[in-house]
Amino acid sequence: MTTAQLEEQKQVIETEVLPLAQRTQNLIVRNKEERQTLFLDIKKARELKERIEERFHFSENRDKAHKVWKALKDAENQAYEPIDGFCEAGKKAIDKFDTAEAQKARQEAELAEAKRRDEEAKEKARLEAKAEKELEKGNVAKAEALLEQAEAPKTSVSFSPAPGKTRELVTKANVLNMLKLCKLIVDGEIGINVLEVKEGELNKWAKDKKVTEKFDGIELYEVAAGRI
Repeated sequence: MTTAQLEEQKQVIETEVLPLAQRTQNLIVRNKEERQTLFLDIKKARELKERIEERFHFSENRDKAHKVWKALKDAENQAYEPIDGFCEAGKKAIDKFDTAEAQKARQEAELAEAKRRDEEAKEKARLEAKAEKELEKGNVAKAEALLEQAEAPKTSVSFSPAPGKTRELVTKANVLNMLKLCKLIVDGEIGINVLEVKEGELNKWAKDKKVTEKFDGIELYEVAAGRI
């Protein structure tokens, strides 16, 4: 494309297209005369679009470029989709293994903690039994020392997996029942931002409704259908 053609495009956009864009922000129809004027202006705008296309072939060139892009995209997909598929499947396999390892490490830590507490309880019971025997013998000081030893806090020894052996477990969620999810939102258990309203689906639902009907949280309104 030559510099002259670029300058011509710029001039058409600045002198004919931009004024329409500026008018777009303040369009309003207050009577039939204004409606007819705007109707004719819309017709002229569509004719302008046709003239621009005949002169610069924007849509035609776009279609040609799209065909080239599609051919390149197909070639890209043939080359990269198998690679990406392998990488994604491999990542899932690793994630599955790492999750199992992390769960195993957590279970081992819980078992180790339970074992430690059990051993502490047994040791405390042993010292208390020994103290009771010393009391029976009249060795009060020794019994008190044993009881003090039994009540002394023990150093907590927690199980820690070797560095790099496991990944951190993160909790995520899947929706199993939309109605129950909505109830959790109403109850305040989950934020409303987990839902996304699809305007197209909402309008399909509203199509057969009367604008006078009332629905909590929904406003029905009317617009003129069809092209002018």
